[in-house]
Amino acid sequence: MKNGVLYKDHMTRIMGTMNLKGTYRMPSTVKDLWDGAFAGNDKLKKVILSDHIQILFSGDFANCKSLREIKLGKRMRRIYEFALYGTKIRTLTLPPKKNIVNLTGNSIKEIRTSNKKLRFEDEDEEDFISATSKKGKRYAKRHGLKKLTFI
Repeated sequence: MKNGVLYKDHMTRIMGTMNLKGTYRMPSTVKDLWDGAFAGNDKLKKVILSDHIQILFSGDFANCKSLREIKLGKRMRRIYEFALYGTKIRTLTLPPKKNIVNLTGNSIKEIRTSNKKLRFEDEDEEDFISATSKKGKRYAKRHGLKKLTFI
């Protein structure tokens, strides 16, 4: 364990964390997170992910009660349900990559993206839907998303 972070495979994987506070900048060597790797760090306020992280799995940041901001890396492509559950993150800025976001259990109120091909994962219909379609807008509203901004 190094500064509250348990790494594996020459610092390419984060297995778990504890007692992180303030801002955490992930080393550029990190390519993978174990499920729930940051869960429960209630004094963590901001996270800057490595550009290699492509997926946030369910529970990765669950119950990080003070977490207000997460900076996603350039390769982020998918965010699963409950990945940001129990955080104070309200705005999510996505990289200009083809992204899939599941809003279930996440507190996101605004998504900012330059990608017009953003898709939502609708678990009720087991389908991926365009964020700009009528169906996508209904899905977003049902899950509390107030604003979709193209930058």
